[in-house]
Amino acid sequence: MSVFEITERTKLVNVLTDFLTKQIEYIAPFLTRVSEDVAADYRCIIAGEMYFNLIKSRIENGFYRSQEALFSDIDLISYNAMVYNGEQHDITLSSKELCEKIRLRLKQNMF
Repeated sequence: MSVFEITERTKLVNVLTDFLTKQIEYIAPFLTRVSEDVAADYRCIIAGEMYFNLIKSRIENGFYRSQEALFSDIDLISYNAMVYNGEQHDITLSSKELCEKIRLRLKQNMF
C-alpha cells in the first residue's frame, strides 16, 4: 500500500510536473532513461537506473511505501550522474542542484 493517499499523489505529481516543465532545459538529461545512443556503456556501469518520468509514474501508481523511498529515488539520479561522469562534471553538479530543489519543493507540498 502506498504511503501517499490518492489526493497526495495527485498533488505530488502536479508539483513534480510543474517543476519539470519550468526547468525543462536543465532537467532534460534526467527526464527519461539514458539512451544507448548517448551512453552505450551506461547500463554496464549503472545498476539502478533512475529518471524523473519513472519517479512520476511511480508516484501516480502508488509504488512508494515511504517518503524515504521517494527521496531515495530522487537522490539516485544525482548519484548515478556522479558515478558515471565523475564528481566535478557539469552534469553531476547540475543533477545534484536539481535533485535538491525537487526534494525541497516536494517536501513543502507534502501533507
